[in-house]
Amino acid sequence: MFEVSEFQKKIIYYVGLSIIIILSYSLYSSTNYPFLNSDDGLNILMAHYYKLPEDHYCWGQDRGGTIIPLISQFFIKVFGYSAIRSVSLTNYLILILGYIGFSSILQKRSTKLLFACILFLPFQRFIDITRYPIGVQYSFIAFSIYLIKKLNFSQHSFFYWKNHLLLIAITLLFGISIWASDLAIPSISLLLLAILAHHIYRTRSMKIRPEVWFYLIIGSFTCTRFIVYAKAYATQKTENFSSINQFDDILNGLIIVKNAIWDFLAFRDESYFMGLYAWSVIIIVGLLILFLVQKKIKIQKNQEKWLLYFLFDFIGILGVIFLSHWVFLNGMGNRYFIGTYIACSMIILILFEHVELSKLKKIAFNVFVGLTVLIGTVSTIHLNKYLRPEGLKPAAETAREFDRLGKIGIIADYWWAFRAASPNPDQIKATPNDLSPIRKQMIVDDVLAQKKIYLIRDAWMDKFPDTVRQFGFTLLKSGKEFFLGGGHICRYKRLPITQTIKIPQLLSEYIATENNQKIVRLKPDLKNKSEKIIAYGPYITLPPGNYTVRYHIKAIGEKSDQYLGVINIGANNPQETLLNEQVFESEMNDDYNYYTVKIKTSQFMRGVEFRFINNSNLTKTLSIDHIELIEEN
Repeated sequence: MFEVSEFQKKIIYYVGLSIIIILSYSLYSSTNYPFLNSDDGLNILMAHYYKLPEDHYCWGQDRGGTIIPLISQFFIKVFGYSAIRSVSLTNYLILILGYIGFSSILQKRSTKLLFACILFLPFQRFIDITRYPIGVQYSFIAFSIYLIKKLNFSQHSFFYWKNHLLLIAITLLFGISIWASDLAIPSISLLLLAILAHHIYRTRSMKIRPEVWFYLIIGSFTCTRFIVYAKAYATQKTENFSSINQFDDILNGLIIVKNAIWDFLAFRDESYFMGLYAWSVIIIVGLLILFLVQKKIKIQKNQEKWLLYFLFDFIGILGVIFLSHWVFLNGMGNRYFIGTYIACSMIILILFEHVELSKLKKIAFNVFVGLTVLIGTVSTIHLNKYLRPEGLKPAAETAREFDRLGKIGIIADYWWAFRAASPNPDQIKATPNDLSPIRKQMIVDDVLAQKKIYLIRDAWMDKFPDTVRQFGFTLLKSGKEFFLGGGHICRYKRLPITQTIKIPQLLSEYIATENNQKIVRLKPDLKNKSEKIIAYGPYITLPPGNYTVRYHIKAIGEKSDQYLGVINIGANNPQETLLNEQVFESEMNDDYNYYTVKIKTSQFMRGVEFRFINNSNLTKTLSIDHIELIEEN
């Protein structure tokens, strides 16, 4: 009979693992996934525009650390890869670290391959593990477990350098995990608790090595300081993120989860593979409980603490999920249960490895577990390919159709905008409409600065109106609707700014009334000769362009060659003086006339104000009626 050598077994294992990872990347990475959403697009755009310290957390929130965009900078800067490709590679490198960590707990290569399928080719409801922060969080925790297993305190002093290097790395991984997702805090706490409980149980001692205490205290302090520092740069605080559910909300959350599970079991979901997988998992759990009762499972001592940890984590994370008001407000989404999916899978696989059965029963049980994992893997591919219109065509490939339009700006529904720009953010600038949360004002500016602006009406409007107001600007329909990039799209043109700034819109201490209208008026003050900013404001936003500014002004009094004052036009963000020009009395009349100046902006200017500063030796009565602002085509 042909026997497979140990070397051949290793080759088979690594070939199988490589196939699983490559297949996963080709199906579920951001580059290839058919159902990219706004969160995926946002992650990609953050990698493209990444800038510290303001980008420690995802734009517009104080949660979701940007470890993926940060590491992606290596591929973007060094290799010149696109943001979407860099994010995909970074995600999978971190997942591979997670696999190394979790698989180090498992003993058999066949079981490791089963876990590879669970992690890289997951059951459809947990597909977000390949791209979302919770998957990243667990990957770093898993790799810390791999390093924890390498710690060696026996017969080594406090100064044993290998332990210190390992403890530094473990502390760093814990900190990164917490930065990636706040949900890592209970998982890490439960991991340390499980290790401590196992240590006390086995040694009958509560003595903990001083170097462990040292890194625990220093690490906790440093991590807390960093998180506080990073959150200080968040543009807004997420409401209800730390809120706890009321009792009724907990019950309603349980009902939502119960109904979802029942839909699986009753085969009422999109694919019959879902129900088949759910029933198979229930049968496996039932059999494992039976084997435990029959004492047919004998856990090795070095596996006890890991089994204890995953049991703690499964129960603890479930508790956090049902207590969290944030999770409830987000509909008890599948992504929040990724931690329980991983913990439950590891519990099953650890017990599965230690089942002691007769040869035939063992083979039958192994085949059943393997088929269950395979069903979970197939469920996602089957649903995507056969039951959804998009099939397996990558969403990024569909969005690349917008490249045909050249360099453009897109305004769309929140769920459309970031996805549309993600394949080529250098050419496609996209923002959610002004009724949606605005993550980054800079991107809005980039969109409105484009010569060609398109609107996508899907999930926003039933039809394209002739004109639409967005972000304070009027957009005029300038083409016919057509279908591109998976959505209904139409070109619009931003109308040039033509604005009359009335005196009530300006700030001044010298308001007077003339012909029932408010004006700014300053009379000569011989006693207090000083320069005064007699009018300023109204702090408006100007896109890049050329502008004509006309002050409607008059000066009554004897003519002279001195100047009346200075027109000073500037912006607060960025701080820049656009114009500083003297106005001479000889150019003024006793009646109103326009004094015209020109300004040019090379980028979006915010907080633009139109100041008039008088001459300290003013001898005429100065009046300003209004200011006209005209953008040149």
